[in-house]
Amino acid sequence: MDKDLIRRRFAKALTTYPGEAHVQQSIARRTVQLVADYTDASAHRRVLEVGCGTGLFTRQYVTTFHPGEMWANDLCPEAAGLYADMESPAFHFLPGDAEQIGLPDRLSMVVSCSTLQWFESPERFFGRCRAHLDDGGYLIFTTFGRRNMHEVSSATGRSLPYRTADELRKALEAAFEVTYCDESETTVAFDSPLDVLRHLKMTGVTASGAQAWTRRDLAQFCRRYDGGRRTADGRVTLTYHPIYFVTKKK
Repeated sequence: MDKDLIRRRFAKALTTYPGEAHVQQSIARRTVQLVADYTDASAHRRVLEVGCGTGLFTRQYVTTFHPGEMWANDLCPEAAGLYADMESPAFHFLPGDAEQIGLPDRLSMVVSCSTLQWFESPERFFGRCRAHLDDGGYLIFTTFGRRNMHEVSSATGRSLPYRTADELRKALEAAFEVTYCDESETTVAFDSPLDVLRHLKMTGVTASGAQAWTRRDLAQFCRRYDGGRRTADGRVTLTYHPIYFVTKKK
């Protein structure tokens, strides 16, 4: 993973992400509901959110649960300005790569929404979470599975190293009790492959490739993306494949 490239691409998309990331908004709402359904009041004492981005999950969580103290982490230090109205003795923006930076201790919950697919090793990160969580603390996260954006992968030959739900469960089981796991697929329709690319750029998801595209590249992408993927009304589709986990430190 080129974390610097990821940071730069997402930084450029900070202003366009909220208006374009409709699927991620839905995932954030469901994650807030999972927190409500599967945790007790002790979960909200000292909370770390990993990958807070523009705050789709963060603001819903804070207004619903009023955590005692919370750290909102993001790879992009540029995102700090989005939380200026929230900075207080109880709320802290924590910039940096969550796989590398120091994390708060004695946490009651680590939560992450639509982020861990960008990690070098989610498995090692689970170990970091275990070390910083109190006994009985919660690790709740959503990520994406291997069907995620498979249309783009087929057209480009490139993909993130997505894990399956079973692979994630096996990595968690030594240190965490898995109390909830689910996955789903959502398909979004666009007028053309170029509209898919615009959508990806506006959500920062082009962060996995550094190469600049030529006209020939774009034409080839559109041709490959078009192949057999038109809907009945002549549109093309993009698939999202979220995976949801609620776990508790053993």
